[in-house]
Amino acid sequence: MARKPRGPPVYSVSASADSVSPNQTAKLITTPEPVTITIDDVPEFAEQAKQQKQASQMQMYMQVFMVCGLVVSWWRGRNKGKKPKGPRTPPTN
Repeated sequence: MARKPRGPPVYSVSASADSVSPNQTAKLITTPEPVTITIDDVPEFAEQAKQQKQASQMQMYMQVFMVCGLVVSWWRGRNKGKKPKGPRTPPTN
């Protein structure tokens, strides 16, 4: 389900209570765009977001380190283990 694109700005109608004359009309005015506040603007949340970012980076580094360690240990031990033996020859007496 896709998000709908943002529509045109919202208009509000304002009229005073004493606009009773037949020639007076209400005027449409645009509402100002609301101020967006991000988490980085609030100091407490900015510190928490910074700590979470550092923790996720450390977790990624640890995962890369562990995968590299597994690859290195596999590479070193790839030729070790049981070797296939040649065919048996009967003992000669």
